[in-house]
Amino acid sequence: MTLVALMVASVTAATLLVTPTPAEASRICFNYVYDCGQVVAAEQRVLIADSFCSSATDRLETQRLSCATERWLYPRTRSTEIFNDTDAFRAPAGCVTSYEIVSYWGGRKATENRRSKPAVWIKVHNTETAIVYEVSCQ
Repeated sequence: MTLVALMVASVTAATLLVTPTPAEASRICFNYVYDCGQVVAAEQRVLIADSFCSSATDRLETQRLSCATERWLYPRTRSTEIFNDTDAFRAPAGCVTSYEIVSYWGGRKATENRRSKPAVWIKVHNTETAIVYEVSCQ
């Protein structure tokens, strides 16, 4: 099992009301008070934020989030080591970012192509974990 798989599997499964399958094995953040968002960085560092500047959208095209504290999340770490609740991560300008958003209801993989485009911040909702697999820049 890879280090990233171990990190993902190590996030507490106790929050689920049903027993997950091994493939679903809890990649969900819970701090015993409320559900929270988190980000897991696989192999590259990822810029994360503790707030999101809009309730009208899940994406903001901007280099910096003026409403938030931003921190670098280093490879093979979880954002819960930095923030109690993480609300966004950045897909940088000029890069392709591969990630998965996982919640109680399953997961969805996505690729964000920002080549020749500005950076975009992607919202991480409460109960969600964003796993950033790869950031490939030219």
